[in-house]
Amino acid sequence: EDHDIADSEFQKTAVLDAAPISGAATPPAPAKVQVVFGALAGQEMPLTKTITTLGRPGTEVVAITRRAEGHYIVLVEDARGNTGPMVNGTRRGPQPQRLDDTDVIEVAGVKMVFYAP
Repeated sequence: EDHDIADSEFQKTAVLDAAPISGAATPPAPAKVQVVFGALAGQEMPLTKTITTLGRPGTEVVAITRRAEGHYIVLVEDARGNTGPMVNGTRRGPQPQRLDDTDVIEVAGVKMVFYAP
């Protein structure tokens, strides 16, 4: 009899579904670049790493870095002696340049669009 009394004093444990809670924030999608010209047109590359390098070694290479305040691009290598990456049709200087949503980047003859998260 004591056993029946003890069981009646406890609430049953409710099992919750593992489905997401309605209204819960989902993490933003990562920034990405999308090729807009050439044989690889339409190909997307999510920028999930802190530093992503793009280009063709021996020709032109840039790095896109993720920082707390946004994404930046900087020229790593250019065999032609250019001093900065090409963004929106303009050759930028040697200092890292902040990228804005829909900026057009050209690296080693490949045009890409940067999409911010």
